[in-house]
Amino acid sequence: MEISAQHVWLMMSAAMVLLMTPGLGLFYGGMTRAKAALNMIMMSFISAGIVGVVWVLWGYSMTTGDGVLGLFGNPFTSFGLQNLMGSPDLIKLVSAPRSPSSRWP
Repeated sequence: MEISAQHVWLMMSAAMVLLMTPGLGLFYGGMTRAKAALNMIMMSFISAGIVGVVWVLWGYSMTTGDGVLGLFGNPFTSFGLQNLMGSPDLIKLVSAPRSPSSRWP
């Protein structure tokens, strides 16, 4: 398996976003009263979890594949990563030909 610079950048970006979630919760918690800080932190973590589920169900399909009016992909082509999870190498999911920038002229 060959890991390119694109794969490394994708993993580093994901790590930075995952580290941003508790920081955002602490930031918002600092702007509220002390008894509401835990609520703000929990809302940040729950929203990150919901975004992850939405990405698996529809988000990946909308960033790849054939587009609707050339703006975004069809959300039901790979609904729930149904055609991609059986591959032996999951890093092949982010191959260069399927990147969203290849759709734009």
